[in-house]
Amino acid sequence: MDLEKIGKQKVLIVEDTTIFVKILRDIVNDICEVIWASDAKEALDVLETGTEIDLILMDVVLPDMNGYDLVRLIKNNVMTRDIPIIFITGLNGEQDEEYGLKVGAIDYITKPFSKSIVKARIKNHLELKRYRDVLRDLSMLDGLTGINNRRRFNEYMIMEWKRGARNKTDLTVLLIDIDHFKLYNDRYGHLQGDECLKAIANKAKEMLGRPGDFIARWGGEEFVCILPETDLDGGIAVAERFRKGIYDMNIPNEELDAGGRVTVSIGIAHMVPEKSVKWEALISKADEKLYMAKEAGRNRVSW
Repeated sequence: MDLEKIGKQKVLIVEDTTIFVKILRDIVNDICEVIWASDAKEALDVLETGTEIDLILMDVVLPDMNGYDLVRLIKNNVMTRDIPIIFITGLNGEQDEEYGLKVGAIDYITKPFSKSIVKARIKNHLELKRYRDVLRDLSMLDGLTGINNRRRFNEYMIMEWKRGARNKTDLTVLLIDIDHFKLYNDRYGHLQGDECLKAIANKAKEMLGRPGDFIARWGGEEFVCILPETDLDGGIAVAERFRKGIYDMNIPNEELDAGGRVTVSIGIAHMVPEKSVKWEALISKADEKLYMAKEAGRNRVSW
């Protein structure tokens, strides 16, 4: 994998002194994209939006919170805990540096500093982050189908649930089950069954309409799709597109009388997330609808 061809990394600078922000921008502008927050609240707001931040540079002394407490908040959040943090500060005592590293920073740079050395250290940390992200992304893929796995689904769902609760926006989930898949495996063998799973996963991924839409393997012959900012009617439209698209693939299953091809059943659930409700409730609802679709004859959508 050519890491140089992956998009420009993003660095969040948390600093209330505009002159110092300009100095840092000038140092790193050619190696990354810079986002600025003037205090801890602004920084947390940036992170809450789901913007993918690769590195955080922050002062220990901030207008509304000390940097140590801000690091703790970032490290206690499952969605932000892996972002590396560097303190760049005027506090140059040995105890200050030791404490900063203990709370979770990966580096501690004191002012005044050499611009060239700071740039080199930031560049090194960004390169390490990029390699870690590549390895992490590989661990988030289903080994058979190549799409997202259950672990990645959990992370993405938590993020979208929090976003929906914060912004009061719709969230729709589809649970997709390949009909009579045991019969298919019995007839054609498990190797051909694996090929069927891969073909359907790729087709479903191809049919997703927007960058924020998400699909993962849920387990066995089931897949799950997350549709952010999508109401129930929108979810039904996507589900019907999936159902018809997979039917039109015309994957033969001679064990079936009706149509003689592989089909899917889909359960749809929609909510506007609330902080007092767990996201698992949405999955449970989609599972109930999937059961209804299968009971009603399969190759259909239920909501």
